[in-house]
Amino acid sequence: MKNKPFLLIVSVCLILCLSACSSLFEQQEQQSTSAPVTVSEQVIIDQQLSVLAAAAEQNQQNAVEMTQISLYFASNDGTKLVEETRMIPKEEGIARATVNELILGPDDEELSATMPTGTKLMDINIKEGVCIVDFNNALKAGIDSIEEENICVYSLVNTLTQFDSVDEVKILVDGKNIDQFAGAFDISATIAPNMNIVSP
Repeated sequence: MKNKPFLLIVSVCLILCLSACSSLFEQQEQQSTSAPVTVSEQVIIDQQLSVLAAAAEQNQQNAVEMTQISLYFASNDGTKLVEETRMIPKEEGIARATVNELILGPDDEELSATMPTGTKLMDINIKEGVCIVDFNNALKAGIDSIEEENICVYSLVNTLTQFDSVDEVKILVDGKNIDQFAGAFDISATIAPNMNIVSP
């Protein structure tokens, strides 16, 4: 009988303690799941989103549209041309860019360059289906045989006539008409493509 008041007090304290703990737990849970965002935090978030949006827009503006071109290089034995495709930036002067790629030579190690070492494109124009290309004298000086001339000229002509605006090619050297390189062609005339020289 003497222990009843003590047990009653302990029970009441235990109930109050459990109730307080439960209330504290609920408050912590609410704060962790739905804590309000302060004004300063929202400003930082908005700034970050703005920076990300600006970066995405800049990347889109800087994106370069690419196009596929065909280049014709010499086979191992130097008797045929082999097509090599390449992706380059799409631009207004696509013919100029293509000739410069041809001068650079093939990516495929089994193929050989067709333009003599030191060749540089001086100018290029397309008029009424004729592409007029002007090279420095290294083009003429680097061709030693009819076979080399045949491969070099058709490499250039076949490469340029892939474009709808080009039907034939006229070759100049240092801005002047040239009668011949090694005797395979009348270089003073326009030259049509020859796909028979391309290896299937």
